[in-house]
Amino acid sequence: MRVIYEEKIKDKDSFTYVIHIVKIEKGDYKYRLVLLKDNKRVVCFDNYGKHKPHKHVGDKRLPYEFESIWKLIEDYWEEVDKFKKKSEVQKNE
Repeated sequence: MRVIYEEKIKDKDSFTYVIHIVKIEKGDYKYRLVLLKDNKRVVCFDNYGKHKPHKHVGDKRLPYEFESIWKLIEDYWEEVDKFKKKSEVQKNE
């Protein structure tokens, strides 16, 4: 196994971004890309454990079709943007 990318960033709005991607045998990957708000998971893409690739959005676990690492990262940031926009709207209501 080889770590491809690993980063954890906290911002001023109490969001934490965690990205962990590992290349394993036969060109496969294990990954976990998470957005935390006040240390609570609000968005997550992962394929750890017994589950097939999936994503968590809020309290829902949904199937996720893994295509490539680049597409995964793009999809993660799209969900992060959606969540942050939605939470900003709710904050201003």
